[in-house]
Amino acid sequence: FKSVIPSSQHVIGKSGTIYIELDNANTRHYLARMTRRTKVVSKSVQMVDLSMRLLEYFRVPENYNAVRDSLNLS
Repeated sequence: FKSVIPSSQHVIGKSGTIYIELDNANTRHYLARMTRRTKVVSKSVQMVDLSMRLLEYFRVPENYNAVRDSLNLS
């Protein structure tokens, strides 16, 4: 990394991994299909892909609010 990243920007440590692990934990929480072995859920590549796309779509507040408002769930 020394040849690519300037020494002033290169940080060695675990301080940046918190955000990555937080995102991984949230994904596992919302997509329990990734962790459950006893439940019968579809683990096909297509269903996992669609589930991930829905999760990312609804993480944007504007997208969630638009769907919520259209369903009168507020």
